[in-house]
Order: sequence, then structure tokens, then C-alpha cells
Amino acid sequence: MKTICIDLGGTKIAHALAELMPDGALRILRRLPTVPTPKTYPELLTCLAAVCAGYAEFADADVAVALAHPGTVDKRGIWSNANMTYAWDRPLRADLAAALGLGDSGRLALCNDGDAFALAEARMGAGGGFDSVFGVTLGTGVGCGMVYGGRAIISPLGTAPEWGHIALPTARVDDRRACYCGRFGCIEQYISGTAIERASGGDARASGLLADPAYPVADFVGDFAAALSVVVNFFGPEVVVLGGGVRVPDALLPRVLAAMPPHCFGLSQYSAEAMSARILEK
Repeated sequence: MKTICIDLGGTKIAHALAELMPDGALRILRRLPTVPTPKTYPELLTCLAAVCAGYAEFADADVAVALAHPGTVDKRGIWSNANMTYAWDRPLRADLAAALGLGDSGRLALCNDGDAFALAEARMGAGGGFDSVFGVTLGTGVGCGMVYGGRAIISPLGTAPEWGHIALPTARVDDRRACYCGRFGCIEQYISGTAIERASGGDARASGLLADPAYPVADFVGDFAAALSVVVNFFGPEVVVLGGGVRVPDALLPRVLAAMPPHCFGLSQYSAEAMSARILEK
């Protein structure tokens, strides 16, 4: 089946027409330009409908739509927990199906973006060949996904895993930053693209700031290492795969690895080399 795959981000919406091949590979048939993410819920529905209409194949009865979104869409189809707070408590599944004219045809699939990223990388990307994979998406917010034995680990309510909303273990008491979720000190407030731009004065794109000699990368390295140590301590993945709009320069990855062992239970005696550089892939 051909599918219009949509990645809904905080600032932009990427999309492509793809086809799943018999051998499990995904073939991209056509990719159209990204569009800015609207700032209101009604505008978002209109925008997603326009994205789908841009593919002539959408008129075919056998073309599906798959949306990777931030936050949670529960079993009722209600959207919440996204960093786009205007979307909270909205019936996204029903509203989007209506906006696309799909009704209850079964041609619409929704998935958290971090879960979708991790599962794709585990099956077809940098996580291939590993039993335990942790996927990280650094963008407007911080997304994640956990895969074990080829299956995504998702809580019954769909609200977990949410690594970005665990408190950063090394956050100072005087620097417990407020998060849109209502709590303080969330990992997302220290290593997301939004946090990176805030640390730079907000006058440049986060995708390139970490390569800027003037950016305080030592703070990012320490915060990222402490945040990843949480994952190592409760999940112990064989590989961590990085994605999202924030580009982490290759030169920083060994520094992140070297800073992790003191935070990881039972690993303080290991060096970054012993932990293996493959734990961080992109």
C-alpha cells in the first residue's frame, strides 16, 4: 500500500509518499517541500489536508495516511501532552479523519514521533542488528522511543516513554527551568533546540549552533550525558540513535560518551572507549 507519511514537528511539517516493499524496505516515491507548522488547531487540520491533497494519489481508495506527532493520542483519539499546547484535549483522530474525508475507512494511522523514529531506525536504520535501541529526536522539543526485540515499548495509556519530561538529574536547584508541562527541570528544557536557541540568545537556528565556537558546548555535553545516563540506568540500550532537526556535531559525541560513566550505575570504572562509540549513532 502507498502511504502519505507526515512528520509533524513544532516548527515544520515534513512529508513524502512512500511504499512498503515485500521485503520490508520503505521506498520513497516522491517528497514534496516541507511547510511551516500552523499556530492554531483549526489551521493545523487545514494544513494537513492540503499536504495530503498535494499528492494526486491521495484520491485513490488504497492510499493511506500515517502521521507521526508529538505528544499522546490515547485510545479515544484525544491528543494531549504535545509541546504544541493548543492541541491538548483535542479529538485529533476524529477531526483529522473528517478533514481528510477518510471517515472510519481505516486509512489513517497515528503514532508518537519518537516511537516512530526509534522503530524505523531499529528495523531499517542505524539500530539494525541490535535487540535494544533507544531513539532520540532533538528538535523544538525532545522526543524518544524505546525498542526491544524489534517491538516498540509503549505504555498502555501511550504516555510513556517520555524521556524529555524526566527531571535532569544534575540540574542545579537554582536552575530548575519551568517546562510547559507544568513541572520544573525537565530534560527538554536543557537539550532541545528551543533550549539551545535560548542559551544563544535566540538569534540563530538550533541546527547549527552546536558547531558555533562561541556556543557553550560544555554545558550541552554535560547535560546531554547526564540525561542519557538516565536511559542507561533504566533501560541499558545497546545503541542510542540520534535524529531530529538539531545537528549534534560528530566531534561532540566522544565527549558525551566520556562524560556519561560517572552518572551510570556500575559503569564508573569504564572509559568511553570501553563503552564503545557505537552507542551513539546518527
